[in-house]
Amino acid sequence: MALPEWVGYVGALLGGGGLTGGGIAALKFKSEKRKLEADAAQVLTASSVDYAVKVSERLDKLADKVDRMEDEQDRQRELLQVHHEWDLEVVSTVRGLGGTVPNPPPLFLASKAS
Repeated sequence: MALPEWVGYVGALLGGGGLTGGGIAALKFKSEKRKLEADAAQVLTASSVDYAVKVSERLDKLADKVDRMEDEQDRQRELLQVHHEWDLEVVSTVRGLGGTVPNPPPLFLASKAS
């Protein structure tokens, strides 16, 4: 027994609908995938920017600290230079009065050869 003609039409319609639905689903998936990738890129970019800002702030603080330490080192060198000159004067005075006193110890480190 032969099937009625409308069965063929319904089958074709359902098959075409399935293909169309599958195609639409594939396009929607591709669109969603692009959106997820864009969202992920945005999150990574935002995280990178936040990290770069924190690193920059930390570097600024470290640079300020180094500047303060260099200023303190310069003041210490000046103080040692004044003290060294005073030491030499005292030794000279003691020796001039007939006393014996050794040379003052060095206040500066010898430079290392690089």
